[in-house]
Amino acid sequence: GSYIFNTNENLSIDAVNRFSIPIIKPNTTIMSFKMSIGKTVITTKPMLSNEAIIHFNLNEKTELTSEFIYCFFSNFQFNKLGSTSSIVESINTAIIKDIDIIIPNYEMLNSFQQVVTPIFLLKRIKEKENQKLEELKNLLLINLTRKTNYKLI
Repeated sequence: GSYIFNTNENLSIDAVNRFSIPIIKPNTTIMSFKMSIGKTVITTKPMLSNEAIIHFNLNEKTELTSEFIYCFFSNFQFNKLGSTSSIVESINTAIIKDIDIIIPNYEMLNSFQQVVTPIFLLKRIKEKENQKLEELKNLLLINLTRKTNYKLI
């Protein structure tokens, strides 16, 4: 999907503070640059990540949006960059920082955003619904298998 709603791991606030782990803000585009190079999503809540994830922090000075960054990197040809590791497929942050992004003028960027905002809003709603349906399906399957005695033939 385009959005990430949950992470697999959690850290205590003490660990976050002790090791100065940056908290990624909601609506931030993040991307993997090791193993699943180029896998790009947008966060939906404050999150933490590991060293294989880059996050694109946008500030008030930029006209770029998370949706623009998402669309750009989701369609980028990372296989043309080569790998920086002989063990797993990976690139590094220096390579990512050297990627040229063509930034459209304000009018074009604004037009783009007017088109994609409702699309991304709908995508987020549908992806959240799909996640809830998946959770419900798993719960129902667990309950069904507990109540049913299957015999092997």
